[in-house]
Order: sequence, then C-alpha cells, then structure tokens
Amino acid sequence: HLLSKLNDLTWHFEEAIASGSEFNIVASRRRLSANERWLARGTEIMNQLLADPDVDFEIARVAQRIGLAQSRLARVDASFQRALNKIEAQRVTLGASGISSSDVAAWLRQLDIDRLVDIADGALLTVPDLPLLAGGHELLDRAEVVLSEEVRARETEQALPPPSDAEVDTRPEHEDLAMLEHFTRRIDALPESAPLATLVAGGGFAPASYRLSMLALLADGGEGPAEGPVGSFMRLPVEVSFGDELTPVGEDEIALISHGEVTPRRPATPATE
Repeated sequence: HLLSKLNDLTWHFEEAIASGSEFNIVASRRRLSANERWLARGTEIMNQLLADPDVDFEIARVAQRIGLAQSRLARVDASFQRALNKIEAQRVTLGASGISSSDVAAWLRQLDIDRLVDIADGALLTVPDLPLLAGGHELLDRAEVVLSEEVRARETEQALPPPSDAEVDTRPEHEDLAMLEHFTRRIDALPESAPLATLVAGGGFAPASYRLSMLALLADGGEGPAEGPVGSFMRLPVEVSFGDELTPVGEDEIALISHGEVTPRRPATPATE
C-alpha cells in the first residue's frame, strides 16, 4: 500500500511538471508538503523490513523499490523550483502596474462562467483573411523572374552535364624502395661495428625513423621475402643490438636515440694444426 501511494504521488507530480502550468505546479507543491508523512512512514517501514539480516529476498526487493520511490519524491521539490524559475523568466508584467500575467490568470480562474462570458463579449472578433500586400520592389523581383527567359530556362533546366573521360592511371602501383636499397648497401659495406646514431641519422626525422624501424626488424630475426629489396636487407650478415639507455644526438631533428650497435658477422676462421 505504501509503495502504491508513493508511486501515485510521483506520477502526479511528474504530470504537473510536464504540464508547464504554474497553478498545477504550485498545487502539487502544496500536496507534496501535505504528504511528507508518507516519506517518514516509508523510512520507518524500510528500517523495520531490513532490521533482520536474514530477511526474505522478496521483502528486500520491496524495500528497495520503496527506497527508490522515496528518492524520486525527495528530488521532485527541486524539479518544482526549476520549473517555477523557468515560468518566472517568461512572466510578463503589465506596464508599471506591478500586475503580472500570472496575477491576471489567477484572477480569471476565480470568476464564474457567466462573468467570463461578459468579459469576452465584444473582445473577440473574427478577422477575415488579409489579401497579399506587396510593394513595388517585391513585384519587380517576381516580374523579372517571370519575364526573363534566361532565368526561366535556368530554373527549368534539369539536364545533366555532358560526360567526360576521367583520367585513368594504368601504371601499376610501385613502392619506392630506393632508400632501403641505399641503406642495404651501406650496411653491407660496414668494415666494423658502428653505433646506431651514426647509421640512422641523415635526411631528417622521418628517414631516420624508417631506418631505425628496419634495423629493429632485422634485430628481431624475422624472415623476409625470397626476392626483392626487403629480402636482401633481411639477409644481411650483421648483428643488431639495442640497449636500454638513450644516446644524445642533438642534430638532424633528432634529440635522443636508443643506444645500440650494428656489427658485421665475420666468417669463421678454419682451425689449423
């Protein structure tokens, strides 16, 4: 019974706010104040229901629903105030009389139907449809559109433009691997170990990043394709090692670079007796 009463109050108050009527909101606010005992009763019943730690699940579920209903009712007063503030911002004051449109509406609500008929008698008139009023400039604009054959043809022309042949590049896409090929020859000709900073730098940050990424791929020991520049690079007889520290460079758009070395593999020396 308590839960049904709380839900009924919540529905009534939400309907009053949705109506946008100042009088409905004020009346609902008074009703909320008059029904505060239901909120207190709900708190009391919830405490009784949840006092037992081994309370039945169905009873706990009802107590939870009562708590949610109470929470909605506790927030509805703030909703009332926001709605009234919005109405207050739209209220119209009749001159310097201090009488607002809400005062006039409240006074009219107190009158009986006969008095309202007497007030409305002669105050409402049926206004006939006014003919189109247009000045010389408006008529001239319309006449120019109607009389100009060029404008009329442009407005009625719906034909599509003539077709044209689009440029088609029949050449197959070719990836530019000139930088990789040059880098491969450079690594293959290393006479001795060289630091990464010396081999990677050159041409700016983007080329240096590309070279470093290729060396990292080579250090991982991955297998490249059987043919092509990438496969040739992956089969280089060098060892690539990376350290945990950073080496300062300070030039060619590079501030720091990972410490490491590229070392050529030496062919094994045959044993002698």
